[in-house]
Amino acid sequence: MLKTILKNMHSKRTQSVWFSSKNFKKVLNENSAFQTKRKPVDVSFETDKMYEAFPSICEEILDEQLVYHGAYPELRERYSHMLQYIVNIDQPRYIGKGIFTVYAYRILEKPSLLTDDNIKKACILGWCHRMVDATLIIDDDIADVSCLRYNKPACHSIEGVGRDKATLDAAFIESAIWYLLINHFRSHRFFADILKQTLISYAVTNISQRLELTKYNIEDLGKYTYSRKGFAFTFPLLRTALYLANIDDKDAHNFSNQLSVQMAHFLKFEDDFNGVFNPMSDIQKSCTDISEGRPSWLAFQAYQRSSPAQKRMLREHYGKINEDSTRKCYELFRELKLDEVFAEYREDFYNDMYLNIHNNLPKMLPKELYIDFLNFCMTGALRV
Repeated sequence: MLKTILKNMHSKRTQSVWFSSKNFKKVLNENSAFQTKRKPVDVSFETDKMYEAFPSICEEILDEQLVYHGAYPELRERYSHMLQYIVNIDQPRYIGKGIFTVYAYRILEKPSLLTDDNIKKACILGWCHRMVDATLIIDDDIADVSCLRYNKPACHSIEGVGRDKATLDAAFIESAIWYLLINHFRSHRFFADILKQTLISYAVTNISQRLELTKYNIEDLGKYTYSRKGFAFTFPLLRTALYLANIDDKDAHNFSNQLSVQMAHFLKFEDDFNGVFNPMSDIQKSCTDISEGRPSWLAFQAYQRSSPAQKRMLREHYGKINEDSTRKCYELFRELKLDEVFAEYREDFYNDMYLNIHNNLPKMLPKELYIDFLNFCMTGALRV
């Protein structure tokens, strides 16, 4: 519904709502770190290694989970197709968590230990992170009744699947994570820590999803806007790579944890923003934040900046499942220039994180890696 509304509105306007120098020149500082230091990260090697590793990982998952169902070859074919459809997305940004895990490990590990076998293990860990995303996405699309994900039908919308089978598919993928971690890392000295970081990412995001399923009064959204739903984006990447490279320094992990939490918040807000202001992106998914009354960054900012009359309008229309209410909320977001507000926030956030890394990074950690992490997250290379 939102896409239809926005397409109609865009057809009546000559300017883009997405970031452009014309729209945001007045709020962007051309000498800031955001403008001069932000750049893509070359992860071509890690991307190739991740995709090369997937076929054998897929076979291992099928062997483990179907060990007692060998008499049903159709199950193997069905689950193989499901893993390819949901987990092995052919656009690298959607396996970005896994790719950057391998990238971080290669920088952190001693050169003498960067064997093919250890790179493969890093890829397995990376695919475990991707599978955390996949199982959460299936559940999220079911809860949102979303029909579209990655420009194709969401799992539960596929003919012959539906909600019940999709729920079981999510459980199948979740089980695969624990099989892989046990099979490949149980002899690692920090196996329990790697396992816990992966589990925290999954568990915290699930609880945040539960919070989002409740419809709140708009004046209460601020309490829930900073929920930890964004943990799935970034939380386990740096710390599991540190543990994989046998680094357990307390300061290193504390700093990595702090940076990951802050980045998770930003990416959650960016996802909220993109769902409304950039719905015609190259990868589409259904966005129901306005009609479902979700605690989004946009709604919180709008309410904070609104006049009394605008606040009354938001209370009346935010969270109402009809096109007129959605349109009114979206028009208010534009009237309040929340696209410019977000652009300024994004630049300030980058600059603050850049200075934090330069000024506070523990000496034992490579500064280049943490700047690359910031750039990787803030140049569109990491999505779920």
